[in-house]
Amino acid sequence: MKSQKKPVVGTATTQSRIKSVATKRSTDVFVSRLHLATDDDDVMECVATIVPGVNSNNVTCKRLKSRYEALYASYYVCVSVDSDIMRDTIDKLMSEDSWPSGILVRRYFRPKNVSD
Repeated sequence: MKSQKKPVVGTATTQSRIKSVATKRSTDVFVSRLHLATDDDDVMECVATIVPGVNSNNVTCKRLKSRYEALYASYYVCVSVDSDIMRDTIDKLMSEDSWPSGILVRRYFRPKNVSD
C-alpha cells in the first residue's frame, strides 16, 4: 500500500511569472435571540466587527421565521472569506466574546438534497 503524502502549499515569493488564484470559502451560522427591531444591516455590521476585512459584499443575511416571532428574531448568516483565513473566521464567529450578551450563535448546516 502506498503512503499518501500531504499536499504542499508554496510560500516562496521568488517566482514572479506564475501566481496562484485566490480561493474563497463560506461558513454559515445561525444567529438567534435578537431584538425584534434588528434588521439585516445590523447583523452585517456586527459580523464586520467580528471578522476584520469582511464587508457587506462578503456577508449574506436572511431573516428566518422564529419559533416565537413575538419574542425574538433569528437570522441565517453566510460569510465568504479567503480560504487561508477560514479556520480563524469560524473561531471568531463561534467565540462567545464576539457577540453581544444573550445572543445565541450556532453553526448552520444546510439541509442535504434528499433527491440524491
